[in-house]
Amino acid sequence: MSDFLTDVEGCLHPFYKKPSNFKRLEEAKSGTSVTLITEGRYLVYSFDTGGSNDSQSEKKELFPFFSQKPKLRRVCDYVIFCTRKSDDMPFVLIIELKTKGNPIPQLWATKQFVDFLINRVNAACNSNYQPEIKKIGLLEAMSSNLSGKYRSSGTRPGKILFDDKNIACVMGEKLVIADCLTP
Repeated sequence: MSDFLTDVEGCLHPFYKKPSNFKRLEEAKSGTSVTLITEGRYLVYSFDTGGSNDSQSEKKELFPFFSQKPKLRRVCDYVIFCTRKSDDMPFVLIIELKTKGNPIPQLWATKQFVDFLINRVNAACNSNYQPEIKKIGLLEAMSSNLSGKYRSSGTRPGKILFDDKNIACVMGEKLVIADCLTP
């Protein structure tokens, strides 16, 4: 019998999957990085192929069927598929790393992409996965125009902040996956 992570891994191209011991989320352009802390099972994918100029760039194109229209090809830095250790409930964490600025446009665009992926996994595997999807911006510093929109989660004061649409912004150098897997 298959499970959520096995089916996701079986349906997504391995080119985008990070190694199983992957523990450092990085955004090369800004130099932003965070350590991933987890005890459970998870898969990390990076669909942000960037503007690669090498000869393989055609094979790396995530959305080859879209034009170059602005905003059409937006995608976050990482998507983590995981299950909660206590009850195997499936989750998808959409991660955008920023030194400053607003991560929300990329989080929403990637949410639409993740919805599509889950629907395709369900169709291919004859399943009905309904993971809880969390949108998380990992910020080095929060700009003043964003700070008024977020409130503390109560789990770790000042570390995980949520806006009124339940989008999380995480401050700091570590992302503890278990902190994100709450209903």
